[in-house]
Amino acid sequence: MVAAGLCATPLGLTMPPTAPAYARIPRRYGPRAALPPGRAVPAVGHGAGTVPMRAVRPTVRVPVVIGPGVGFAYSALPAPVTSAVDPPGPAPPMGRTR
Repeated sequence: MVAAGLCATPLGLTMPPTAPAYARIPRRYGPRAALPPGRAVPAVGHGAGTVPMRAVRPTVRVPVVIGPGVGFAYSALPAPVTSAVDPPGPAPPMGRTR
């Protein structure tokens, strides 16, 4: 369990440094243009994870690819959700609205 957690640690470490760079893309081209790459990057990472891995290094590379992709998708996602809410009563994008 500890080894699995240590192998997944790069996912959390790669998201914050890449978030400012990825936040510029939705700001410039719009959030809808940023969602497809935000889906594609983690898909590539998960696809690379389907190959049998016998060492720690390939096991760590997969979260290194997935982490920035997740950060990319999260940087683009709040804008479409917030714009879908009626203007008189915007709520933060959460699981429940009422």
